Amino acid sequence: MARRIRNKSKLAGKYIVKRKKTKVELEKDAITRQKEKFYWAKAITGAISGFLGVLWFDLVGWWMLIYMILMWVGFPWILSFGLFRFRYDKENWSWKEILKEGAGIFFLTFMLVATLVHTIKVVGWTAFVT
Repeated sequence: MARRIRNKSKLAGKYIVKRKKTKVELEKDAITRQKEKFYWAKAITGAISGFLGVLWFDLVGWWMLIYMILMWVGFPWILSFGLFRFRYDKENWSWKEILKEGAGIFFLTFMLVATLVHTIKVVGWTAFVT
């Protein structure tokens, strides 16, 4: 039967050896940072568009659904090419990347903020304070 050799040193496994990252790893990190930035931008966009849809445009029902879909489909293009000016590889680029990244968080923040603001607008702020 083989015995396991255990390292009894107190410092075993505590130090991480740093090494230089390869070019491929640096490119992957850059893509990951780009996707994270886009994800959180869509989260903030969902909250702001939900807030404006209820208070500014006074939308309810089907008009709110149409507004949400237009913001969900249209605004990521403005974010991607206008605000952040991301550069996509022509070989690997797909329009699905822009629409897919952060779609869930956009919907969640839009619905939460729009529902909360609409409830406060209809019921009144005093119902929440007292």
